[in-house]
Amino acid sequence: MTAPSVIEDRGQLVSVLHEVAEIEHTVMCQYLTAAFTVKRAGEAGISAAQAERARRAQANVLKVARQEMEHLALVNNLLVAIGAQPHFWRPNFPVRYRYFPLDLAFSLQPLGLASLARFVCFERPDDWERGECGFDPSKLCAEQKMSPEVRASVGPPRGRGPGGQGPVFETVEDILLAVRDAVNNVGHHPGLEDLFIGHPQKEPVKNFALGFAMNIFEFTVSGPRTASAALDLMLLQGEGARAQPGFMTHFCTFCAIYKDLEREPFELAWDMVENPRAQNVTDAYARDLTAAFSFSYVTLLYMLVSWYTYFRPERAQPAGFSAALQQMAIGPMMTMVLRPIGELLVRSPAGTAGGNAGPNWDIPEADAALAPTDDPLFFMSRLEHMSELLVTAYGHGRDQAQLRYILETMARLAVDFARISGLAVDDRALFGRVPGATEAGQ
Repeated sequence: MTAPSVIEDRGQLVSVLHEVAEIEHTVMCQYLTAAFTVKRAGEAGISAAQAERARRAQANVLKVARQEMEHLALVNNLLVAIGAQPHFWRPNFPVRYRYFPLDLAFSLQPLGLASLARFVCFERPDDWERGECGFDPSKLCAEQKMSPEVRASVGPPRGRGPGGQGPVFETVEDILLAVRDAVNNVGHHPGLEDLFIGHPQKEPVKNFALGFAMNIFEFTVSGPRTASAALDLMLLQGEGARAQPGFMTHFCTFCAIYKDLEREPFELAWDMVENPRAQNVTDAYARDLTAAFSFSYVTLLYMLVSWYTYFRPERAQPAGFSAALQQMAIGPMMTMVLRPIGELLVRSPAGTAGGNAGPNWDIPEADAALAPTDDPLFFMSRLEHMSELLVTAYGHGRDQAQLRYILETMARLAVDFARISGLAVDDRALFGRVPGATEAGQ
């Protein structure tokens, strides 16, 4: 393990935490996309036995993705604790510059040996020893690094200015250990004194029990001890730093899936085009569905950044805007809207390029600032537009039963959001956007 680069002041720490948040967010999107592509029992080209292997692989990838969501939340808790703003922006795919410490491609691919090799390398520990879970990743990860030609084309690494100033890291473990040293100010740097000037009451996960329902465990960061605990949890789950023998880290999980598929290959996933874009997704239905997915995803990001910014503890505000964001942002938007749309996309032909479409997780330039808002009407407007985009996709005559179900779900979510926020709501108008909806079906 290399010696972590030194972080000397609050500004450097915030910059590095932004980088950590972007890495966690970007790998999470890659893991979720790969999981969406996994075939189910009864679908083309997969036997019953293979479908069970695919189901187990998907479940494990989704477990890792949920824990990346946990890590993203903990990083934002740490940002809030040191008086900074939450950070949910990330670059669009394919990522056009390198991140330290990952000299690897950030790309959306179906689940298979190619994507799994990158996932293994994303999560690799600094020091792997024979007898530990997983396998020696050195050769595999050397093959995954960007070629010199690609590296020259993607621009400077994230966070590196023209003068080359700032911390440099070689691995994820290095960057997290450097942050751990900074929050404890082990180097006694004046720029890191009186670091925790934020308000723990502003950290939303303190009063929201996610643990057993979603396998996500979070807590308030209020000082060096809790900040160290958050970083240690990220290190434990990802690379396995200080883990007991046999602990199933993200690294070990991906190694196990990779070895299983390498030993007995089969096509466990739909053939999604790499990094779905307008250039390789030309089918009209797939494009309209992609627009609905992307707008919904950005809506979720607005909910998260606004939730962090305007959070009020439940005991002080049992209902209202903060509670409405909490109910929407954690769980329903991902599991009941984004995931089902994503799974429809990867099963939809992309068009002339061949293969299938897929989610692109785009953040438009106009939304890059992700400015928080405490106006519930802003979110009602976005929820209404999400429904309009899905109704447009519905008009193509494909996947109508699934789309109708998503639209009904969104109508219920919009009604709940409005009522909890204290807005007057017309249930009939919201459900009236659902094709074929009836008063009895409401």
